[in-house]
Amino acid sequence: MNTDRSRRDCLKLGLGALLGGGRTVVVLPSGLAHWYPKRHEGLYREVLAAGGALVSQFPPETPPTRWTFPRRNELVASLADIVVVVQASASSGALLTAAHAQRLGRRVMAVPAAPSERRSAGCVRLLLAGALPCADADDILAALAQADGPLLAPARTTRPSRERAKRVKMPSEKASDEELTASLDGDGRLVYDSLSSVARHVDELAQLTGLPAARLQRSLTTLFLSGLADDRGDGRFARA
Repeated sequence: MNTDRSRRDCLKLGLGALLGGGRTVVVLPSGLAHWYPKRHEGLYREVLAAGGALVSQFPPETPPTRWTFPRRNELVASLADIVVVVQASASSGALLTAAHAQRLGRRVMAVPAAPSERRSAGCVRLLLAGALPCADADDILAALAQADGPLLAPARTTRPSRERAKRVKMPSEKASDEELTASLDGDGRLVYDSLSSVARHVDELAQLTGLPAARLQRSLTTLFLSGLADDRGDGRFARA
């Protein structure tokens, strides 16, 4: 989490799940010996007492660091039947979770927001890339009733049954690469031009583009979700 507001929202979601009798799993960006953030220790104890769990893929003594958060996002995506992005800025770690979900073949949903809403720019980007719209719990239940599928669902996949749900683009309606590249912002175009058919590590791309890490990652995520870049693993990317 990047802000006190997002930490408060996370706390409310955790309490809501407990009060609703739900089963809660906390995926930590650290080892089990380091409950993060420390201020939520009381909530974590309530989760355990209610039959929930704290989960980590790291050795117990691993502290939360910059590199453990993206790794945690991979585990979140792998544990989920559906990934629902409620609110995400253009550089949010939630977009990394959505990207991991796509690679795993999980269905991805996003809560619609006004394009001018900066804190939800990532949700708008996911919807443009083909994520299913989520207006309420009924949309999630409808999606759960379908077979799992990738972010860019096959043309045969049916939409949620709610008539007011906005129709998303299917691969048969997918924009051409020329149209997609023409819509890129300055950073996105710079990163795209630095990619080739030979995979390049993010460190090399940072040197080629001169972009800070956050802006580079945001552009790579956009290119990946748009189908213009392939994630080859280990921090290496190539043109799709």
